[in-house]
Order: sequence, then C-alpha cells, then structure tokens
Amino acid sequence: SDNYKDDYDWDGMLGAAKLLAHAKLDVICWNGSKGVGLGFDREYTLCARITQETGIPATTSVLALEAVLKARNAKSIGLVSPHTDAYQAKMVAALTKRGFPVAAERHAGFSDNLSYCTVPDEDIVRMIRDVAKAKPDAVVTFCTNFPAAHLAAPMEQELGVPVFDTVSIGVW
Repeated sequence: SDNYKDDYDWDGMLGAAKLLAHAKLDVICWNGSKGVGLGFDREYTLCARITQETGIPATTSVLALEAVLKARNAKSIGLVSPHTDAYQAKMVAALTKRGFPVAAERHAGFSDNLSYCTVPDEDIVRMIRDVAKAKPDAVVTFCTNFPAAHLAAPMEQELGVPVFDTVSIGVW
C-alpha cells in the first residue's frame, strides 16, 4: 500500500537519489507511473530536487514520455496498463489535461506493484490491439512493473503505430 498517495515520499526519494549519487552517475532517471497521477509539474519538481541534492541531472520516464509524444506531434494516445479503474481514470484525466487525449484505454485491474508483472503477454497484446482500433497517434504501455517493453517493436510492426513503453522510454 502507498502511504504517500497524493505526493512523493520526498525523504525516501531524495535519500535514494543521494545513495545513487555515490556511483558517480551521469544522470538519474526515476521510472515510475505515479508521476502522471500526481501531475506532470510534480515530475519537474522531483527532477529539480534530485539535481539540487545530488548535483546530477535527473529525469523521469513520465517526462521522457511527454517529450517523445510532443516530438511525434501525438494528438491522441491509446493507453494500456495493469491498473485499477480508478487509477486508470486518474491517468487518463492527467494525460488529457496535459494535451494527450486518450482515444482508447485498456487496463488489467490490478492494484499492487507485484501483481503488475503477472499480466500475460497475450493479454497485453490484446489490450494494445484493442486501443489501436481507435487509431491513436501512439500507444503507450504504462507502468513500472508492467512487462510490455519487449512487445513494443513487434506490435509497432503489426499495427503501424508507434508503441512507447514507460519501462524503457526513460532510457531511450
């Protein structure tokens, strides 16, 4: 259960960043879906605070997603996740508010991080195909522990639409 539903655990996040800084990294990338629900502005604050605490530039997978959707001039997206109805609705609202209306969405209905990785490939593929029927400019598979990254390239080839996975997009 998330004890910080409406914010980050700033002490924990910044403490982890300080520990990572010992490795003399070039960049720190927070890969978490929570940032969409909190609002994109909170992601910029997170990066600024990590950089202030560590001296290392920081980014997040959510900000990387925003950058690639803007670069691709995506006017609508298909959203696929393992989340519950309520969390999915929160993400749809936040993405729409940020200028990325969700043309279609599918989600598996899970509520804890450990269960997210149990969604079978065939279910993820079915969800991607379903949202692609709405003809979005891009499909986004969204969640840190959602095992969809390896499906992005083959689904792009099959469907002819970019598929961006937030597990890998921060690195990309």
